[in-house]
Amino acid sequence: MYSEVHATIGWVLAQPVKGDRKFRASVTLAGLLPDLDVATYLMGPGAFARYHHVWTHNLLFGMLVSGVASWICRSRRWKTFLFTQLAFYAHYFGDYFLTRMPLAAFWPFSDAKFGYSGALALGHPLNHLLVWLSLLAIALIAWRLKRTPLEILSPEADKRLVNFFFRLRATPCEICAKPGNESCAECGQAICGRHGSIGKGFK
Repeated sequence: MYSEVHATIGWVLAQPVKGDRKFRASVTLAGLLPDLDVATYLMGPGAFARYHHVWTHNLLFGMLVSGVASWICRSRRWKTFLFTQLAFYAHYFGDYFLTRMPLAAFWPFSDAKFGYSGALALGHPLNHLLVWLSLLAIALIAWRLKRTPLEILSPEADKRLVNFFFRLRATPCEICAKPGNESCAECGQAICGRHGSIGKGFK
């Protein structure tokens, strides 16, 4: 599976649960972080073939990710642990069935690798379809819940993106009375795109 699909699965898993931005970020990253070992490609194709699906695609790494996430989200420790584990194993089994590179589940205690004989190649049409379905899922959540994974990096930038594409332009602009979909960060009055400008911190 492609990394963007893994991240989207984590993002989707975090949505039905009452939680804050830190919780959603933790679950989303738990679904994405196993692909950190793709960086071994910088060491050459040989290192990639040897170490990808090894260093961060194992049970110990999954426990470390959930442990750190639970420490960060101390107010909902067990919920965070459970959902980061779900996101991690969704990644693990996604790779197990939808890529042909075996996984070293028990590294560093064992170098043994496990693979599924009927696994699909990464370039299989199903994997490409999942990328498009991931984009659709992100758009649907943005429309329904008014947030995207961009909130992990910048909540204000996320608001600008969601407001531009998914917020109804129903409030009259304070200056021209035309429909607007933003409000001033200082006075709170409605503003349209023509009379508003994005300032520091995407406000």
